[in-house]
Amino acid sequence: MSALEELVRRGVVRIGRAGDGYDGRSAAFWGSGFFVAPEWVLTCAHVVAKGAGAVWRGERVIGVTTADGVTHTGELAFGLPAPADPEGPPAHWPLPDVALIRVPGATDPDCLWLSDRSSLTPAEIGLYGWTSAPGGGQVYLGGTGMASGGSGGPLVLRGGFLPPGCSGGPVVDLARGAVIGLSKGQAKAQGGSGLAVPATSLRALCDEGPRAARLWHEVLRAHDRHHLRRYLALGASWPRTQVQAPAELRPYGFTPDRRTQLYGLLGALAPPGSAGQVLEMVNDVRRLVLQSSYAMDTHAPRGWREGAGLLYAPHDGQSAGNGGPEGTSDLELEAVVLYAAKVCAALSTVPGTSGAGSAPHNPGLPGAPGATALAALVEPEPLEGTPEAAHAAHGALRDWVLGTAVTLQNEVVRAQVPGILDGARAARAAHADVLIEIDPDVYGTHAWRVKLLQEDGQITPVRHNETGVPREELERDIRAALATALDEGDVGEHLAAVDFMVPRGLFDEPLDEWRARPP
Repeated sequence: MSALEELVRRGVVRIGRAGDGYDGRSAAFWGSGFFVAPEWVLTCAHVVAKGAGAVWRGERVIGVTTADGVTHTGELAFGLPAPADPEGPPAHWPLPDVALIRVPGATDPDCLWLSDRSSLTPAEIGLYGWTSAPGGGQVYLGGTGMASGGSGGPLVLRGGFLPPGCSGGPVVDLARGAVIGLSKGQAKAQGGSGLAVPATSLRALCDEGPRAARLWHEVLRAHDRHHLRRYLALGASWPRTQVQAPAELRPYGFTPDRRTQLYGLLGALAPPGSAGQVLEMVNDVRRLVLQSSYAMDTHAPRGWREGAGLLYAPHDGQSAGNGGPEGTSDLELEAVVLYAAKVCAALSTVPGTSGAGSAPHNPGLPGAPGATALAALVEPEPLEGTPEAAHAAHGALRDWVLGTAVTLQNEVVRAQVPGILDGARAARAAHADVLIEIDPDVYGTHAWRVKLLQEDGQITPVRHNETGVPREELERDIRAALATALDEGDVGEHLAAVDFMVPRGLFDEPLDEWRARPP
């Protein structure tokens, strides 16, 4: 078993009914899951749905058993999509099919690393989970295969067998050591291949209202702080495992240790105001360094770390000849440093965060925060959430940017960093405007489409319903798509314009009173 496989094994859990135990034939075993942060387990919604109404009411009835046999009792914090009838859930659960379980007391588990970007497929993957053993109880299994797809739909898994019980377990990109999906089950229509939920589907929580969005940011923050804490301590950690992998044997670029440090720092900051704010920064950097912009797809970035994930080279620095500064790894690091500088500058306008770095410096690397300063940011502190804590986090990020910038090979890019830090360029306008197209009435229903219109003329579909709904249901049916589009289009105080293209029969519809969120 490799070091990565051992880390995965320790983080994968069994899920079932609390109090039933796992050592007998009558045990209520539902499926698998894995820790993504202290006190947080990720699995599929159809796995916890076996607990029926008690689970969906948030009762603490979910048993979570770790690799070493310790059982905790958890509760469903959020599941998508929620069933219309919890007592009779659907036979085939629609996407996104994700659930977050809060597990009080599991304060120091082994957590898996969530990918910071959409899936790079095709990819060699590892599949892991628990299944029922012939003599009773459960047994842990692991296998390999290939993943494809994942853009706007499920990942298709080939070559790996998924026995019952492995649903909810992680799908790991073996080259990068990151979780890119959750096993969902067999796909009968795909010749016996498996299906997986892309890890980016979790971002759909941000479309479910403020509470769900806060939950997602809380979990992601805890994930990144956990991995930074492990990296700074002795023993096994994700970045130490990854730097030993052949794909990461390069001293330059946005390496796993740099990723862990930066994401731990970003996790101590307030989240972005909208996906549009992140996309504006990403495209500014891509046009400058990578000579291309990012076209928004199904899963827009919802956190600062996901913006950095969009700045990787297409092959993550692994194509031939990219082992050093002459390849793409230098462009990756330049782009990420410029992006982090833009984040730092943008947050300097937030009360309580501005100011020069106050963290102790690492002697030997000018400007870089030392291990003591980093550790202070990830340990629970009485000041967490206060202006003092925000100021310290902002200062540590500024120090990371300055310390990493001095290692850049490109003098032109290196010279831009101080200017970006000292004066954020105001956004020119909204990142994109919104167009809502509604078709004429056909047999009592109206089909509709929501699109984003970017300033360069690019049109990006957001969501559509070609089947259509009756006129009286249009606002409710379009509401979620409109909220998503506005989140991707707004940049700070620059709000996206909303245009409607409707048939003459809807000219009297009070469109100016439509809401992007329920009243």
